[in-house]
Amino acid sequence: MAKHGTSNVEEMDNINPDLSKLLSTILEDEGITEKIVMARRIAFLMMETGLTTISKLNNQSIEHFCFGSQSEGATMLRLMSDVDILRRIPCINIMRGDSKTWKKGMLNCLMLCIKDYPQHFNLQVYRSDKPKPVKSQTTFCNGMLLSDGIDSVLLSSEFFRKHFEMLLQSFSEDKSTYIAGPSASFSDDIDIVQALCTSGDIPELQMWLNRPRQGNWPPLKLFEEAKHCVWFLVPVGNTSSNIRCTEWRLSPNLIERKLMFSLTITQLKCYILLKELKRAITRQQGGEGGELTSFHCKTVLFYTLERTQDPPHQESNLAMLLKLCLQTLQTFLKDGVCPHYIIDRVNLFDGKLNSTQRHAILNKVTVLIDYNLRGFVKSKLDDATPLSSDQRHAIHVLNKATVLIDECSHGFPKLGNATRLSSDQRFIAHVCICS
Repeated sequence: MAKHGTSNVEEMDNINPDLSKLLSTILEDEGITEKIVMARRIAFLMMETGLTTISKLNNQSIEHFCFGSQSEGATMLRLMSDVDILRRIPCINIMRGDSKTWKKGMLNCLMLCIKDYPQHFNLQVYRSDKPKPVKSQTTFCNGMLLSDGIDSVLLSSEFFRKHFEMLLQSFSEDKSTYIAGPSASFSDDIDIVQALCTSGDIPELQMWLNRPRQGNWPPLKLFEEAKHCVWFLVPVGNTSSNIRCTEWRLSPNLIERKLMFSLTITQLKCYILLKELKRAITRQQGGEGGELTSFHCKTVLFYTLERTQDPPHQESNLAMLLKLCLQTLQTFLKDGVCPHYIIDRVNLFDGKLNSTQRHAILNKVTVLIDYNLRGFVKSKLDDATPLSSDQRHAIHVLNKATVLIDECSHGFPKLGNATRLSSDQRFIAHVCICS
């Protein structure tokens, strides 16, 4: 499913190099610089540590992870990205393949493959006193356990999810929660997911590691690090399944995070531009065009980098990389298959885009490619609206402060750089404008 031809970088020679500089400058002035990206990542990693520490102080061994665009530094104000938090519940031991990793005194579950759904599994419940499956005559704990034949009991993903929703209601003034897929929250800009985890021998990981590659991305070091990452089981079923209440989705979030952290600033900018394109297409479709998601954009970027012999990483090649990604997306839309980057035989278009919606998006992507991104660049320039008076004042103050600092440090003002924000000024201005 994931086999596609090598991208031809030579086809991109007709792209104006000034276009890359223009797009890069616009993104930098909106906060996409190495310094701000790193600050965001550090902030969310510290948040992870803080939430996990608070949990331990409350005698709960719940580990917290922050995922998504906010924690990756891959967002801007107008993208309005949510904060994604995953809580790993440690009280359930997950086994894969057999019961060799069974643990006494714990709730143990064995992962069972589901035909036609390679990313989803059922969790068969085992006894806590000996490594034997629980019989169906067992008390079902108000829906937590579901019978699946005479000799099989499954852990309900729906119960797991709804139990967490009830827990969150205590944090909401009106006892309501915001629900989106497997996540629940007391706020519409925070998505919280409770998940289980599995490690050890993961066949999906080995298939990904052994997959033939034509380029030099991802770096070899990342493959070694990926072998030590846990995988998560998220309580959500396949959209086309009739028994979603018992299904759990396998997710390699930590590996995906490492892939995002390995990107250069130019590659990260390309991902943000793809998300802006996705947003523009969704707006043009008027809500009738299905759902092209940020995860689709991320997957397109990963495949483009992997199958390109020398992935562009310099600022002068930003537009070229964006066009290569659009060619990858074009191929996926034509084939009707957007393959998951890590887990084989998973089509990310399933349940998101039907054939009519894919065709409509394909037409828009093809126009962008044929006209060398001209329509998108024009929209970017239109979106780059003049700064508000407050923003302009903040930048003016920052510029004056920098000149004064230079005068004190060197005895004369360095006015030559006053027309463009330095990286420090841009970082401070970004914080001021966002606050």
